[in-house]
Amino acid sequence: MRTRAIALISSLFIAAGISLSAQSGANHVTGQDEAGYESLSSKVLKLEKKSDAFNFYLNFAAAAGLSDSEGKWQGSMYSKHLRMEILGDLTPRIYYRFRHHLDMAALKASLDNFALATDMMYVGYRASGKLDAIVGKMPTAVGGFEFDEMPVYIYRFSDFTGRQDCFQVAAQLSYRPVPDHEFTFQIASTANRRFADQWGSPSYVATTSLDDRAELQKAAFPFMYSAAWSGNLFGGMLQTRWSLSYQNHLKDNGGYILALGQKLNLDRLSWYVDLYGEWDGADRLGMISTDFFSSGEKVYAGETSNVSLVTKLNYRFAPKWNLMAKVSFEKAGLRKIEELRGYRTSSVYVSAIEYYPDRTQDLRFFLAYLGRHCSYNEASGIPNVTTNTMELGLIYRIKAY
Repeated sequence: MRTRAIALISSLFIAAGISLSAQSGANHVTGQDEAGYESLSSKVLKLEKKSDAFNFYLNFAAAAGLSDSEGKWQGSMYSKHLRMEILGDLTPRIYYRFRHHLDMAALKASLDNFALATDMMYVGYRASGKLDAIVGKMPTAVGGFEFDEMPVYIYRFSDFTGRQDCFQVAAQLSYRPVPDHEFTFQIASTANRRFADQWGSPSYVATTSLDDRAELQKAAFPFMYSAAWSGNLFGGMLQTRWSLSYQNHLKDNGGYILALGQKLNLDRLSWYVDLYGEWDGADRLGMISTDFFSSGEKVYAGETSNVSLVTKLNYRFAPKWNLMAKVSFEKAGLRKIEELRGYRTSSVYVSAIEYYPDRTQDLRFFLAYLGRHCSYNEASGIPNVTTNTMELGLIYRIKAY
């Protein structure tokens, strides 16, 4: 996913393929295994798989990179991603999924008792062919295709999606009145740590000016309520991931997230366009607060807005080769402070050429460019920032069993 010529990509992408019934994205919460790839157990041990109750994956990405830092290029080699994943159908009705970082400290959160390194640990129940119920730690039901994509496949997230708190303890109902349309309703926690651990005590919100301080108060019911629609139209040619969420993470300081994702699937080309908007009473994730306040102050920006457009194109121009390009444009600001209303504009550009050596394995080698430019208005007093990175590496979703 990465950009080449900025002008070419921006004109190419202003205008989504994972199938509704078998998508493998981060927000996909069924226990179904992905078909078509041969496992290590079958190749090496010659084991015959007799059920779909246990599927084991290792998601791995690594690269050698050249990065531009303050006008100087520096090189390094690093792991980008390492997670283990276990999922399956225990019965025709009961399924589960577990995914855990192996490159992150397994410290438990002070409120929900899950390790912060655990993305998912949930159990689902198919009440009928149309209704599913899921409970556990899972992706929040925010729409959009970038949010939904398997993280190991993403070279770089947009600023908006990359800063979201994607995985929380939740209860979810999914209803499919017809096979091609699914409606999801979810109640998720907005906190995995206790109030003092997450926000600081005391902590404050600045709303009408950067010097205005009002003390934050804990919400009685710190939950996020989401409604989402996933559509599969014209025989899968057009897909949708739309959602609206209300997050009540603080008393009198709630917020909304709107996500509108649409994806076009053609024979050798897929293209999605996501529109995201977040309007928050207090900047819990620090997307804006870190521009103005130090972490020691425990002060958060209030009445914030983040609007983002993310678009990505994949073109499989040969059986083993793919061209990918992705760009995001984002605007952030403080709604109650006129001179800081749209003070920051950020753009992420990514382009890559990918080589798939073996159709039985989910393995690709890549050469990618990752760029980001962040500009600030004069009133903010913050200097502009530009970064550039070239990467040569691999992404391998290893199907171990």
